[in-house]
Amino acid sequence: MVDEDGFAVAMMALRRIKGFGNAKMFELAPRVLELAEKGEISPESLVAIANEGTIVPRYDSTEIKSWLDAERSNCEDWEKQGIQVATAQSSDYPDALKGIRSPPFFLYYKGDIAPLS
Repeated sequence: MVDEDGFAVAMMALRRIKGFGNAKMFELAPRVLELAEKGEISPESLVAIANEGTIVPRYDSTEIKSWLDAERSNCEDWEKQGIQVATAQSSDYPDALKGIRSPPFFLYYKGDIAPLS
């Protein structure tokens, strides 16, 4: 998995938040992708997203940083095992999945994903 901008790792970290399921991932993706493209993914920027709409902030940058670190470590472990991750925003995400009613935001795979497109 090549995730130089940190988008996939950031999305995996946000997925840890209770209530942030597949639909929420699709909703947040454009905002997080914009942060990634600007090189502005940080625990602080993700805290703002995680606490959006809450009166009392539930998450802090220390907690989000620990999630980012854990997800980076997971991705490194998967890469060593030949497991790759495509997000719905990835260029290698299969077209066949884009057309279904509730496509998975993350796709974990080994081998060549091209036949699915």
